[in-house]
Amino acid sequence: MPESLGNTTAILPPGTVCDDCNNYFSRKVEKPFLEDKEIVLLRTEESIYSKRKKTPMIKVLFNGEITGQLHRQIVNGHEMTLIELEPENVQEFFKMKESHMFVKGFSIDHLPEGIIVSRFLAKMALEFLAYRIMNDPEWQQEIIENEGFEPLRQHARYGKIKNWPYNVRRIYDTHEKWSHLDEDQQMMWESDLFFTGTGELYFVIAIFGIEFSINVAGPSIEGYEKWLDENNNESPLYCGKNKIIDNAQNVN
Repeated sequence: MPESLGNTTAILPPGTVCDDCNNYFSRKVEKPFLEDKEIVLLRTEESIYSKRKKTPMIKVLFNGEITGQLHRQIVNGHEMTLIELEPENVQEFFKMKESHMFVKGFSIDHLPEGIIVSRFLAKMALEFLAYRIMNDPEWQQEIIENEGFEPLRQHARYGKIKNWPYNVRRIYDTHEKWSHLDEDQQMMWESDLFFTGTGELYFVIAIFGIEFSINVAGPSIEGYEKWLDENNNESPLYCGKNKIIDNAQNVN
């Protein structure tokens, strides 16, 4: 899970992914997802900071007539909201007695689709597998040598399968509060691996309540859809577990 989407806890040790591959995945797989306009809006709306302690720029409209850009930044430990205006709009902006800012709301209906998402999920699924078994050399070798993971590897690397399916749905509201360490907090992200009754392995991750699921073994989603039907559409992240669970997660 990229740090630019709120991950500060589930970090692979240096050397797990070589530098060349890490840079490649960052540019070719993560960047197209992170720079999608809806994801940019989510990152700014929820103050999810990059390594440079900034959120992306988003477009805003003041009083229905003056356009500008907005982002948030941590300066000396304090969050600041910064607004950029075109030079010709600055005087008009300060003449306003009242300022009403309009920002387009984040929508799950306009998320990126297709290969941008499936390659991003494939990369995270493989790295999450590596994270889960990083202290077990035998399992590490099994994942390296197991040909069953090769289609997912190839898809993450090259995206040759244009229509690798995945499932996406909202399982709770973006702003839902969770009880954690005696405080009400938002769940930024949480993820897990699970087997269906037929033995298919799926990677599931929820980002601010938007759940994505991908089959680790191949380009098929029918087994997951059948599992949902058999389990009243409950999320695998919670099925048979308490609301705050022991899967990888990050709260804000």
